[in-house]
Amino acid sequence: MFVICFALLIAYQITTNKKNLTDYKVHVENVMNGTGDQVIGQYAYISISKPRLEKTTQEDFKNLCAYVGTQNYNWFSVITGDNSTGIIFTGCDTTAPTYGILNKDGSLYKAIGNITLESDGNYHYHPVDTSADLPSVPTAPDNTVTDTPAADVTPDNSVTDAPADNTTDNTTGNTANNTADENKADMVWYVDGGSRYHSRSSCSNMDNPKQITKEEAESMGLTPL
Repeated sequence: MFVICFALLIAYQITTNKKNLTDYKVHVENVMNGTGDQVIGQYAYISISKPRLEKTTQEDFKNLCAYVGTQNYNWFSVITGDNSTGIIFTGCDTTAPTYGILNKDGSLYKAIGNITLESDGNYHYHPVDTSADLPSVPTAPDNTVTDTPAADVTPDNSVTDAPADNTTDNTTGNTANNTADENKADMVWYVDGGSRYHSRSSCSNMDNPKQITKEEAESMGLTPL
C-alpha cells in the first residue's frame, strides 16, 4: 500500500512540475541556407497542447517572454498540436509575437493575429483580417499542413484563450486529427483513465481521445501502445 501511494505521489509531482511555459523542454535546431549545405543560424521551440496554451495567463506568458528576450535565435516558437498553429517570436522579439499557422520548423506560414505588449504592461491580442481566405488556406509548401485554425483568438485576462474553430465543420474532426497525427510526430492521443498513449486518434477505437505532447504523456506515466 505504501509503495502504491508513493508511486502516485511521484506521478503527481511529475505532472505538476510543468505548470509554466518555461518548464517545457526547449528544442534547438539549425537554420540552413537555401541549398541546405550551410548553417546560417538556429531556431528554437517548445511543443504543448492547444488546451494548455488556452490556459496561459499574463504572468505565465510574461515569464516566457522574459526568457525568449534573452536568446539570440532566428525565431522562437510555441507549437501546438492543433493544425500546426502556434506563437512565433521572430528574432526573439517579445514586443509583438505573432499567432498563426506555422511550418513544421516553427516558422510563420500565415498570420492570424498579433500579440502586442501595450502601455498597461500587459499583452493584448489583435486578430488580422483573414475573412477573405479563411475557409481554405492557399497552397502551402510541402512541409506545412493546410487545415484552417480558429478564425480568432480573443483572450480576456489570458493571452491566448482561443475559442472553438467556427470555420470548419465538426464532422471533419477525425480527418483533421489524422492529418495532425501524420505531421506532428511529437503529439500523441490518450483517454481519461487509460494507461497508454497512441500515435493516432483512431487507434484502438478510443472514445473521446485527447491530444497532448509525447513529453506530457510520459510525464503522466503513460506508455506507448
